[in-house]
Amino acid sequence: MTIERSLARLLAAEFVGTFALVFAGCGAIMVDAQTGALGHVGVAISFGLVIMVMVYAVGHISGAHFNPAVTVAFALSRHFPRRRLLGYWAAQLLGALAAAAILRGSLGNVADVGAMLPSGSQGKPRQVTVRRGRPNGDRLRRLRAGQTPISAETRPEAAASWSAR
Repeated sequence: MTIERSLARLLAAEFVGTFALVFAGCGAIMVDAQTGALGHVGVAISFGLVIMVMVYAVGHISGAHFNPAVTVAFALSRHFPRRRLLGYWAAQLLGALAAAAILRGSLGNVADVGAMLPSGSQGKPRQVTVRRGRPNGDRLRRLRAGQTPISAETRPEAAASWSAR
């Protein structure tokens, strides 16, 4: 087998493994968002099972990285040749994009196509209130002084319940 054919086989294995991981795992998130039938445990099991199946199916070919972070970790620890790094990344990216495109085409834009977003982000930037040049400096000073940390102007009901303690 020539070097090009061998490398193509490695990259194809990474593509297939990453495709399966994104398709099954993110697909489970999307199905759960529509039906509520799987829950957190069902989604976690689907991710775990697809990793297990893909490690057995193509792990002997490519090493079963399926994640660019894993590939970088192996390269940095010198357990993986750095010259293959970009090829693996490309295969993983293309596999993930192909799976996401098929999921989006078949199920629509459900649960952000299975993307895991930080809690409360909803794609909006977090707003920080700045008072006197410091974020929430007023609250910290009030706590140190033993006063109400909640502003009576913004939340009078909360300030009243705090003062009653």
